[in-house]
Amino acid sequence: SPPLAQPFNSPRDVEMMPDGRLVITDTNNDRIVVCDATGSVCSTFGGTGGQIGQFSEPTGVAVDSLGRIIIADRLNHRIQVCNETGTSCSAFGSFGSAVGQFSGPADIDIDSENNIVIADRFNDRIQICTSQGACTAFGSIGTANGQFIEPWGVTVDAQDRIFVVDSGNDRIQIFSDQ
Repeated sequence: SPPLAQPFNSPRDVEMMPDGRLVITDTNNDRIVVCDATGSVCSTFGGTGGQIGQFSEPTGVAVDSLGRIIIADRLNHRIQVCNETGTSCSAFGSFGSAVGQFSGPADIDIDSENNIVIADRFNDRIQICTSQGACTAFGSIGTANGQFIEPWGVTVDAQDRIFVVDSGNDRIQIFSDQ
């Protein structure tokens, strides 16, 4: 069992920090867990709520080149950017369908310029945002290439190609960084 006072409850994503520590979204505990590479020493931050530094079912996590932890705060419909201890966080986004708003952001990754690539699940699109929340978006609901039905996962490779898990269409789509 993990060396935590409260065990994991539906962890959804894990990312490795440059120093080898692991960052885990402990979704149903509404927290982020940071562990050494062996999992023997862990710390947590977050908790249930809508304030900055609190979460409501965090799902996706990424670490940018500056060591910041980026979290898809799914049911708060926002993205949070935190330092590695969670003592300093900022957030952008709110519920809605305008660019820069989200509906259940499910997963995130970082491109080579530290932009945040977001699977905006229930808006059936991908958003690319700066850490300050300036966003662009592509995609819409549908079955054609470049359209999505509830995209759940996203990753970015070294060439900034975006790979999207298009769950509702049972496929993976690949895009050059928009």
